[in-house]
Parts: sequence; C-alpha cells; structure tokens
Amino acid sequence: MTAKYYADKALLKLGVRSLPITADDIQVYMEADGWKFVSYDINNPASLELMESLGAIKTAKQHRGFSYVSDDLKLVCYRECLSAEQRTRLFAHEFGHEEMGHVSPVGIAGYVADGLCNEPQEAEANEFAVHLIAPACVLKRALIFSKIEIACETLLDKSARDQAFANVRTHRKLTHEEKQIVKQFRPYIWEKLSWIKRCCIGIGTLLLVYLIFSAFGLINKTPQSTPVEQPKITDSAVTESTLNNKADMVVITQSGDKYHTPGCRYVKNKTNIIEISVGQAEEMGKTPCLSLIHISEPTRLGMISY
Repeated sequence: MTAKYYADKALLKLGVRSLPITADDIQVYMEADGWKFVSYDINNPASLELMESLGAIKTAKQHRGFSYVSDDLKLVCYRECLSAEQRTRLFAHEFGHEEMGHVSPVGIAGYVADGLCNEPQEAEANEFAVHLIAPACVLKRALIFSKIEIACETLLDKSARDQAFANVRTHRKLTHEEKQIVKQFRPYIWEKLSWIKRCCIGIGTLLLVYLIFSAFGLINKTPQSTPVEQPKITDSAVTESTLNNKADMVVITQSGDKYHTPGCRYVKNKTNIIEISVGQAEEMGKTPCLSLIHISEPTRLGMISY
C-alpha cells in the first residue's frame, strides 16, 4: 500500500494525461529534479571504467541498470541494449527508490553491497513501477480489463502485466489522490470510451429511424373498410353450430327418425310436425338430418324416413 501511495503522488507530479507512460516521461521529470542518465555497455572499456569509479561493476554486469546517489551526484545507469519498454520499467523502478526515500550504504539504490540487493526495497520499487505505469483507477474507468488490453496500453512485460491485472480486478473505492488522477487522465478515459458513445448514438439513430418508418407504415397500412359479402343463408347451409345448445328448438315428424330445423326442406309443407328442443329430440333417439351435418351430395330421398 505504501508503494501505491507514492506511485499515485508521483503520477500527479509527472503530470502525464494519457497512457502509455514512457521512459522519456519519467526521464524528463527526473532530469528536472537533478538526475543524469547514462547508458553503458559492459563490453566497452569506457563503460567499465565508469562502473568501477561508482563501485558498481558487479551490479552493472548482473542487472539491466541501477541508480547511484552521492552527495553531489544522482545518476541512473542503464544498458544500451534495453528496449523502450525495458527502459520504462527500469526508470520507473529507480524513480520509486527516489520517491520512497530508499538509502543505501554503498550509494546504489536498493543495494547493500555491490551486486547484493536489499530485497524489501527492491520489492517496493517493483510494486511502485507497476502502479505508476498501469494505474488501476485509470484502467478501470477506461474499461481496460483484460491482460491483452493492459499490455497494449502500458507496454508491461508478462509478470508486471499479471500484477497490473490483479490490481484492476481488486480495485474498489477511489482514494483522494486517485480522484485527482482520474481527473488528470479524463481526456484519455473519454477517448477510450468513445466507442461506447458511438454505439449509443448509432443505436439511438436506428431506433429513431425504426419508429419513424413504423409510424408511416401504420398510416399506410391502415385497413380500409371493404364490403364483406355475407353468405347466403339457405336451409341446407345451417350447420351444427346453429344447434349448439340443447334448448334450441327443432321439429320432428311422427314417423321420422331425424330432427330438422324449422323451415328445413325435408319437412316443408308437412302437416304432421312436432316442435321440440334438441335435447328432447336426442332423448327420443332422433339424429340430425342430412342438412345439419354438411352432406353436399344430393340426398337420396329413399334413404331418409320421415
């Protein structure tokens, strides 16, 4: 937590407003604070002479770089072969030593002797570097959550990227310093969220177009009243649904085994008809006449008894 606190303070000092934070960003700030930066090659005699004067030959050979502090000199030494990403991580690490006030009996920050490091100080400087290069409060608000996105935005190596990913996942409430950092990075955050704004605008536009076309479609497709041809009702067109109630009245003949609707052609002009309900007719064993069960073929009168 101490390393994170100092890293947040350092971000505000650097004044950077976007990611990735580069080695040049850190170098410019540290040079303004009196630091000097020197690259070296362990195979170059001149470089070895410099390392020997600092009492750091073993450290220079074992590590990618280091920082040296004396009463009149503040120096960051780094190998010439380092990539931009490696220099950024190294400079952030050495910047952490400076910001957290690490001291060394041999003048080499994070070391107790030439080539022998102070483990707690080195761990703190490493943690500082991750928080500085990949501030969780900024990444989370820019919706940068995956390890691949973090690598692209911060240029961290795998081990540091895993730590930054864990920091983003566990980050919760903003501290006072983090609120200032988020405000400082607001242009960057809004730029990263611009795709969301574009999606919202696109969806809103499509919805508006859909509503407009739907409104016009409803107007154009309003059904116009057209005369509906009513079916011509005939005696033979009466269906069983007409007599769906047992209380409906039908007529029978004294000798027939069928019941008919009033006006049925089979009982037309007959005088021996009796009017009863459907229920009564069915109790008497009567069944519907052919006109009630949709028989369209000519009825053979000889098959019907009345």
